Amino acid sequence: MRKLLLCAIIILSGFVSIGQSDSSLVSLEKRLNEYMVFNKQLNFEKLFDYIHSSIYKIAPREELVGAFKKLYDNPQLSIGIDSIRTKAIGESFQLNNATYRLVDYYMEMWMKMKDQGSLEDSSSVDAMLAALRENFPGKEVSFNRERKSIILKGDDKLIAIKDTNKSPWMFLAFQKGNQQLSKLVPDEVIQHFKLQE
Repeated sequence: MRKLLLCAIIILSGFVSIGQSDSSLVSLEKRLNEYMVFNKQLNFEKLFDYIHSSIYKIAPREELVGAFKKLYDNPQLSIGIDSIRTKAIGESFQLNNATYRLVDYYMEMWMKMKDQGSLEDSSSVDAMLAALRENFPGKEVSFNRERKSIILKGDDKLIAIKDTNKSPWMFLAFQKGNQQLSKLVPDEVIQHFKLQE
């Protein structure tokens, strides 16, 4: 009887942990969808409600929101997002009380120069494309003559972070070679997901 009771407890605890991980994945997918919508809308005030607080080691929230607004719309150019979507969510990694997952996503963005004169010279356009390819390795970079825009598209990664069981999923964009990453997430996370390889 005792063995039967022990088996029942083990099986039930397995179901409970499966239910918890499923619920955690559902909440992650919901948060990701919201994060992607605010990205596409360029709603930076809302977007920063989804970015992990470790980012504020780099600069305060207000400063980062202002920097994003200036980057996406300034006297030289404007940037927009045509498409952004989640492709895959990796297995979870537990460290202390926090849970981490790697998220693969696809994004297509456009950049439009406000001084269209620079786009008349094909060598100037080629130089811009070459510089962008160097700064965004692995991305497809092209010039759309009809839209008079540079198109940048490809896959990227996010680190999803749930600090405790009760906290919401938050995100950090990952860019290979980013020296700031080690300040934002523990080394164990970087090593586990092989982020510096």
